[in-house]
Amino acid sequence: PLPPRFNLAIAGVTVVWMFVQRAAWRGLWFERFLDMLPSGGDQSAPAETVAVGTATEIDQR
Repeated sequence: PLPPRFNLAIAGVTVVWMFVQRAAWRGLWFERFLDMLPSGGDQSAPAETVAVGTATEIDQR
């Protein structure tokens, strides 16, 4: 078995990772990747757009 400190370290890293993922989702860090052109695609064609925002913001559009 792992020493208790390793278990605490793993739990701590997991909690930090959860907060990073939450911030990435809520902060729309991945928004720029949604606007990228498909690899090997036509450079003159715009990338497909995706509705981004809270449900209330999207409903108001």
